Amino acid sequence: MKRIVGHTRVQAYVHVFMIAWQKTFAFRVSTYVQLGIASIMLVSMFYLWGTLFADQTELVGYTKQDMLTYYVLIQYLLASIYAYVPIAQEIRDGDLSKYLTRPMNYLVYHYVHSISRRTLQLLLGLPAVIVIFLLFSGSFSIPSSLLSYTLFFFALFQAMTLLFLLDVLLGLMEFWILFSGSITFISDLIVFFLAGSYIPLEFLPGWIQTLSDVLPFKYMGAFVVNTFVGRLTISESLTGIVIQTLWIIMFAMVISVVWKRGLRKYEAVGG
Repeated sequence: MKRIVGHTRVQAYVHVFMIAWQKTFAFRVSTYVQLGIASIMLVSMFYLWGTLFADQTELVGYTKQDMLTYYVLIQYLLASIYAYVPIAQEIRDGDLSKYLTRPMNYLVYHYVHSISRRTLQLLLGLPAVIVIFLLFSGSFSIPSSLLSYTLFFFALFQAMTLLFLLDVLLGLMEFWILFSGSITFISDLIVFFLAGSYIPLEFLPGWIQTLSDVLPFKYMGAFVVNTFVGRLTISESLTGIVIQTLWIIMFAMVISVVWKRGLRKYEAVGG
């Protein structure tokens, strides 16, 4: 009986994954608009860094090819995997109640939904990245090692999970703070800055770099890209993946506590 129930739940989550995939694909125009804006920014950055590297072979350890590859990938990845998780809105509107009556874990449901959306957004944006690489052939650092791609994809999946868990934790604040969107807005700025979206972390003061090494934000962006570009040794990449895993465990533990306490508050108010 337990095996049948477990199999049914797996089928339910697969169904959730496919529905989220279809919904995201239905709104692909919005995704293409976002990626189009990101592409314009990428072309602008291409010429900016081309000018800065005109008389230099490298800056803080980055060659021109490394820098251009970094910016293309960091913008593409963060634009694709940074997907809104509507937990705060569902708590605020009371829609959470209908999910609690369903035979599936609410947070796992959103995780499957989120991974589906982010995966499709990555696939939709991939042709644009390939076109950019082809148009400016020779200007990028593309690894040829299978190990580099393996570490990259594993780090990318971990980054998607980290971003999801951070979104969930912020969303659960709605149990205590109505309209917690301002907290999310500030968090977005911090994440994008310390993930290396605006500028590589190596250009920042040493104390910020040291802080970013222990905080989770670097491992949502810059670490993933640097793993792909080859700026990290295998040992450094594996260490980073371990740190990602530790943060995932830590986030999951905190979310478990916050969810249980928030749910008691929600049921008390709703009841």
